[in-house]
Amino acid sequence: MHFVNFRTDKSIGNSYVRGMGKLVSTKEVADEIGVARQTVSRWVREGVITPARRTAGGQSRFDLDEVKRQLKEHLGEEH
Repeated sequence: MHFVNFRTDKSIGNSYVRGMGKLVSTKEVADEIGVARQTVSRWVREGVITPARRTAGGQSRFDLDEVKRQLKEHLGEEH
């Protein structure tokens, strides 16, 4: 998947990708959903959720709305 117009707002350090909202870190996803950071990392490894992009350093960045959609879809498949 290729994203265009990536930019970083240096004043607040938030990442944005065209067509998406703010991209957040693994920790921010974990805090928002109420799970441990390690749980989010495990979900990525297991293919439950997919990062919107990876930084040059290999860190995941997520679109929170997309993560919530992916989790809802995954939970729907299990039930």
